[in-house]
Amino acid sequence: GSGINPGVAGEWITFIIQSRDEDGNKSCIGKSKIHIRLR
Repeated sequence: GSGINPGVAGEWITFIIQSRDEDGNKSCIGKSKIHIRLR
């Protein structure tokens, strides 16, 4: 009973890596996709 729905297995999610630039502003330095695989 972990509460994880098996229907979400294999779903793609995207996340953005952010870092502060020289001015202290947030900048997007990369994008990646993670393939969720649940057993």
